[in-house]
Amino acid sequence: MFSTEGTGERAKKSPLLEWARRSEADVLAVQYPGRNNRKKEKFVTSIKDIVKPLHSALRKYCNDDSVPYVIVAHSVGTWIACELLHLIRADNKEGNKGTRSSMFKLPEQVFFSSFPPPSMPMEERPWRVNKDLSEEEFKTECRRWNINEIVFAELWSVYHPMLRADFTLFDQYEYQHGDESKFTWPLTVFSAKNDDMITSTMCQLWKEQTTELFEFFEVDGNHMFPLDKEQKSDWLDKIAKGLDDVMEVIELKFEYSGISY
Repeated sequence: MFSTEGTGERAKKSPLLEWARRSEADVLAVQYPGRNNRKKEKFVTSIKDIVKPLHSALRKYCNDDSVPYVIVAHSVGTWIACELLHLIRADNKEGNKGTRSSMFKLPEQVFFSSFPPPSMPMEERPWRVNKDLSEEEFKTECRRWNINEIVFAELWSVYHPMLRADFTLFDQYEYQHGDESKFTWPLTVFSAKNDDMITSTMCQLWKEQTTELFEFFEVDGNHMFPLDKEQKSDWLDKIAKGLDDVMEVIELKFEYSGISY
């Protein structure tokens, strides 16, 4: 989603990748077990089982003050990113007690889309727990997430186990950070205008998760808008413009601190 420009009819230049090329930045995309070049691995149904190895893999990139970074996540990826951020912040606090080189740098900004914060109470979440659903009921639930009909007509045997695993990620996730302080980095959140499952009101609840600047935007499309090349391009263009603002803040920070990067 974040590291490809698409092929065939879906091919279109990515504003995010174009920004990265201009800025000499890397785009690091998370590949879940069971997908594409990891398809021989078993699907993961626990967010923490994704976050733990991801945290270890990112450490070598994020423990250097001269290398700023942001996090971008869509849908259930926002909960994976949120759990990762809690782990990074805890690691950063521990690093402050030891050597500076052991610190895990905090992000400059975070961009989330199309999901409520994980602090939303179970009874207020709009989806049904998938383990309680028959196959036909599960198909109905998938349609509420705006999944394309071609999945049910031609590709169900491929997507059914993948979707069950993905839905289990948020069905089984227990939020355990209610007593922790809010995040201390800017947060930008997007909501799709025609999302049949996740409303803009739900997405705006993320505002309560940070003490810093919160921005909210509505974008065209339904929950699966990143699969539409025009809607994806518009979304990533807004993120790229946000990254320009991030870089301005970073440049001012380093200018006044006398540090070069």
